[in-house]
Formats: sequence, C-alpha cells, structure tokens
Amino acid sequence: MKNRPDLYLRADGNSDIGLGHIFRTLSIGEMVRNLYTLHFITREPSASMEKAILDVCTSLVLIPDAISISGEAEWMANLKDERHTIFVLDGYNFDTEYQRTLRSPTSKVISIDDVYSYHFVADAVINHAPAINRSLYSLEEYTRFCGGLKYAILQAQFLDIAKAKRKITSIQKLFICFGGADFNNLTTKVLHLLAQGLPEQIKEICVVIGGANTFKREVQTASKMFSGVNVRIYENLATEEMVEKMCSAQVAILPSSTILYEALAVKMPIISGYYVENQHSVYHGFTELGLIYGVDDINKFQNYSTLLHEILRSNPKKVTDQQARYINGSSKKTIRKIFWELTEQYQLCAASLKDLELFFDWANDTAVRKNAISSDPIEFEGHTRWFKQKLEDKDTYIYILKADHQPVGQIRFELEEKEAVIGYSIAKESRGRGFGTVLVEFGLDKLKRECNRFLKYKAVVKAHNIASWKVFEKLGFDQTEEFQRDGDVYKIFKLDISD
Repeated sequence: MKNRPDLYLRADGNSDIGLGHIFRTLSIGEMVRNLYTLHFITREPSASMEKAILDVCTSLVLIPDAISISGEAEWMANLKDERHTIFVLDGYNFDTEYQRTLRSPTSKVISIDDVYSYHFVADAVINHAPAINRSLYSLEEYTRFCGGLKYAILQAQFLDIAKAKRKITSIQKLFICFGGADFNNLTTKVLHLLAQGLPEQIKEICVVIGGANTFKREVQTASKMFSGVNVRIYENLATEEMVEKMCSAQVAILPSSTILYEALAVKMPIISGYYVENQHSVYHGFTELGLIYGVDDINKFQNYSTLLHEILRSNPKKVTDQQARYINGSSKKTIRKIFWELTEQYQLCAASLKDLELFFDWANDTAVRKNAISSDPIEFEGHTRWFKQKLEDKDTYIYILKADHQPVGQIRFELEEKEAVIGYSIAKESRGRGFGTVLVEFGLDKLKRECNRFLKYKAVVKAHNIASWKVFEKLGFDQTEEFQRDGDVYKIFKLDISD
C-alpha cells in the first residue's frame, strides 16, 4: 500500500537458538500486514527462512557482518525515513540502550519479551505467557504492558482453528515436535523412551522436525524401534501442513514454546515441559490453568508411557474445553489495537458539520451509488438536511478514517433496537489498499468504547460488491441470509460479540 507507515521486524533464528523468535515475529507481521509496509531485519537466514519471511514481508534486510550488536540499533535507526515507523524487537540482545537508540519522535518500539532481564524503555512490551505479572518488569511510566493469553501470538491458520470446536472420541495418533532446531535432540530421546512401553491404543506417531535440526539421522534410527506402530517423520513443514498434521492427532508431546500455543489452538491433551529457562513462565502458567499435563524438565523426564496411559483413561473433553476457554482466536484483534494506537499516521475521528461537502462528494461517487440500496444521484440540499439530522441523532455514530492526516473513508452506525446497522465507503483514490478492513474493524472498536448499548451488528451488502462482503467475512461476520429487491441481490452479514 502506498504511503503505509513502515514496520520493521527484528529477530534471529538458527540451529543454536531455535527459530521461535522469527516465527513469532512473522505472526505479528501477519496480524498487521494491511496496516504497514513490512520489513524483516535479521542475520544469515537460511534459504527456507528467507522464503518464509518474504511470504509475509515486503522486504528482507540483512545486517552486514561488519555491524556489531552494539552498533546495530544505530544502523537500524538510519534505515527509516521521516515518516512514522514502528520497530518490533524479539530476542535477548535488544536491551535498554538498544531500545532507547531506536525511539524517536517518529519511531515507536515494541518489545516481545519473556525473560524481563533489563529495564524497558519501549513503548509497549508484549509477553503472551499465561498469568504473567507486570510487577516482574522494570518499565518506564509510558510503557504499555501487554501480558497474558489475550495477546497470544499465533499464525493466522491457528487463530482460525482456535475459533472452532473440537470433539475427540478416541486417541490413536501421537504428535511429537520439539521446534525447528531441537538442539538437545529431545525428539530422539522421547522416541527411545516411548519404544519401551507405548500404549497399544496408539497406532501412529507423527514426528515433525525443523530445517535447523542436526540430528535427523538419529531421529530416523529411533523411529525404527517400534513394532506395529506407523511412525512418520516430516521435515520443515509449511504452516498449512503443520496445521493438518496437528489436527489429525489426538495427543501431543511438546515443549513450552511457540508450538505449544499452536497445539492449544488445535485443542488436544498435551504432555509438555521446559528445556530452557525462558520456557519456565509459559510452562508454569499453562500447568496452573490445567491446560497441559506438566512434566517439568523435559531433559530429565522418563515416564511418557505412564502418562499416556493416564491420559487414555481420562476424558479429553475436560482439558479441551479448558483450552478453548483461554486460546479462542481473539488475540489478533487485541494485538492489532496496540499497533493502531501507537501509529500516529492513522486516526479515526467523529464526523462534524465541516465534513458536509466531503461526504457529499463521497456519496455521489459512481461506485458508491452503484453499491448503495438507492442508486439515484444525491442532491446537495437533500444531503445537507440528511447529514445535519444524522449528526444530531443520538442513535447515529459517524466516523472518518484518516491516513497520514488525509481522509480515506467513512463509516456509519445506526442503532436500531438491539442492532447497530453498518454502512461504510472508501474514497476513490484510496481503494484497493486495505482500508476497508481497517475502517470497519476499528470503527467497531470505537463504537464499543463510546456506546456500550449494543452487542450485535448488521450489514446489508449488494452481492456484486465482493470487496465489501469479503471485509465483513474477514472480521468474523456470518452471512445469515440473501434477498432480492428491484432486481438486485443483497447479502446480510451479522456479528454477535456477546457469543
């Protein structure tokens, strides 16, 4: 999108530190990609990682070898132009001074952090560990703390899965994955332990290893130790394939890292523990909530077969219902709101009488008239009466979206009994740039804050207006019916946020 503000995502990943930081940061990028031009900054990515990055981001920026970590922030600060910019940092080297160097009157900083080992001067800190406490952090007064599962950072496919219900009737397939690197070779260890006493109900084991795993041969050897069990090994899966493999399993063994959040979105009994320090808070939080079967230190735990027998005797619905309560797919909206509020380039403000002529011009645009219920041209005198009436009507809320201080569209909510009826339009010169989703999403949020009377929303859209009904579908609206009037077909979309 031309004139979008820039968003720089900074993370590293390799066989030594794993790939979690990169995938987590890319998930953030996916959530906000229609608001920004995305740039990913990293060192020495693999070919597969380059592809994954460029599937989400506009550009990949490689840090020169000559730039040390101490000089990196200053080098990054020089990448930006004079427009508003946000830097997202995910890693353990981005300390207080690093953040301070990047912050400026036109630059905001968001830190994704789970170790709270230094003082934060970032504008926001995100830690999606369950039951995380602000008191653990040293923060500036202005720093916004965003902690807990309502900020769960997940890829789009897992956010969608999290919204769906799941019923497990029998447990026959086990899913095992220890991330992209598995530098402790835990996959091999767990396979050896399971081969000593796997419950006979388990007929298949799905093992996923990452491209950075250096123990592939050992994993393959261990997989041949099973008799009468189909053990399949998959390497470096794309997200769609990972979703499919997880959904086909009914129980999993995983570390308390990003992949645990993904499996919780799928919903199944999960055996989990930690193997590095930064996994402790995630592990203990999920254990206390009853979402996983905890084993503490995975490097030391031996009794997987015993625990699997216990799971097979239990009712999986109890744990999957609890998982659905906490990981429900709503975190995308919560995270997008953080970015929206930090981005000064975007504004959503109430319309006023000074916008009369602007709304008149927008209303008479050819495409707007074609998509309106009444396609007749609008006269200025009638428009003036209508506009003044709507501004004075306590049951009508009208907002204008501005990007870089220029108006790009309007949205109107008219309250009728127990529903808010939505109408919106995007200025001709701003169409095709993703503003429709932004306008409706943040219009809904603003209305909720300003008028706490309604939990249900309705939109009536002409069937040929594909761009508009795609916006409502993307934001979770359900098409409830179709009808015809004067030769045109209309779709009705509804959203009930009380569900």
